[in-house]
Amino acid sequence: MLDEPTTGLDPVQRVGLRAIIKDLAQECVVLVSTHLVEDIDTSAARVLVLADGRVVHDGDALTLQEAVADGAHGTTALERGVWTILTRGGADHG
Repeated sequence: MLDEPTTGLDPVQRVGLRAIIKDLAQECVVLVSTHLVEDIDTSAARVLVLADGRVVHDGDALTLQEAVADGAHGTTALERGVWTILTRGGADHG
């Protein structure tokens, strides 16, 4: 279990750690808790998004990217998808 594993790392270190996590996940379950969605973009087979202590999304990163609503904020499709999921129903969680 890794909690915010790339916090404080420079970009090269972040890329390297993400590669290590992806390789490790081929052999065992790796649970990563993060607010940095780019850390799970290509490495996570399953993504859970939590809001107010409940699961509001359970799927893969591609499903989140496809969930983007018009006017969603973020610099990547994944960020915009997470923003859409978190603001769905009028509740703003971030």
